[in-house]
Amino acid sequence: MLNVKNILVTGGSGFLGTHLVTALSSLGLNVIQYCYDIRDPIELDQDIDVVFHLAAVTSNRVFQEKPHYGYSVNVLSTLNILEFCKKKNALLVFTSTCGVYSSCCSGPIKEDFPIQSRDPYSHSKYLAEQICSYYSNNLSVRCVVLRLFNVFGHGQPDYFLISYLINRAKSGEEILLKSPHSVRDFIYVSDVVQALINAACYKDGEFNIFNIGSGAGIKVIDI
Repeated sequence: MLNVKNILVTGGSGFLGTHLVTALSSLGLNVIQYCYDIRDPIELDQDIDVVFHLAAVTSNRVFQEKPHYGYSVNVLSTLNILEFCKKKNALLVFTSTCGVYSSCCSGPIKEDFPIQSRDPYSHSKYLAEQICSYYSNNLSVRCVVLRLFNVFGHGQPDYFLISYLINRAKSGEEILLKSPHSVRDFIYVSDVVQALINAACYKDGEFNIFNIGSGAGIKVIDI
């Protein structure tokens, strides 16, 4: 059970954030959504127990067109959040991605597998992870990193596979698959929300990384 008073959520209006805020609110918790530019230092007078940092640029197209913007949002914002957590003595739950792992990995992926970011988005998330590690190990900021696999569910943008497939099927448009035989691990959004809440309850150690997936791989063409 999450026994805290005040929770701060960045990216609360996004796909995952909307589901998380709804779940936290249903538990009767006081949830504060941070709606300002997270690239600026965070000023908030209230005491905060837990920060869920979900806000990020997730589209690699944005990174290709505006790399400075993408990296500043994903990396600089994490630094700002960590400084805020240090000031408030708050726990940080940071959402990262399975994309940090090397593409040569086969079979179930463990948290200690080789790192080789596949794209700018994944690279920015790994850089942010490194800042989290430094602040946790050297500045006593408690931090849990969740490397999410392929999350899907209601309200997701259609540049993600399952939303894309559903929308194409409904409209009758042709379905085009870039890598039909690649294997992915899909996990439903409500399960990810539960993992986020569980992470906020985790008390073993200062810095922890967990993979969050279903544990079962499936080919894109089979989806």
